[in-house]
Amino acid sequence: EVHAIAACRPFGTIEPGTTHMVALLRDQPSTAQAREIASLSGELDDLVVIEREIHWHIQGGSLATALKPKDWKRVGISLTTTRNMTMLTKLVTKLDG
Repeated sequence: EVHAIAACRPFGTIEPGTTHMVALLRDQPSTAQAREIASLSGELDDLVVIEREIHWHIQGGSLATALKPKDWKRVGISLTTTRNMTMLTKLVTKLDG
């Protein structure tokens, strides 16, 4: 699963100074929830749901996000863990080594 997540690039090439995070969910959100999650996208954040992952492109570092815990609660999502794509890519390299 880690290999597939790390290989997924819904935003294409990530420009320097921006961040690609992946929020891992326990369960796959419903179609309606996935639409609501995507609707949280804005000027600083772009969100794409792929199966049990939320791919999150932030314009800046991870602290630059405009999203707050209340936004996630509003769409009925309880984030389990979120990881930077850079870290996931390094993990895959380590697993393959």
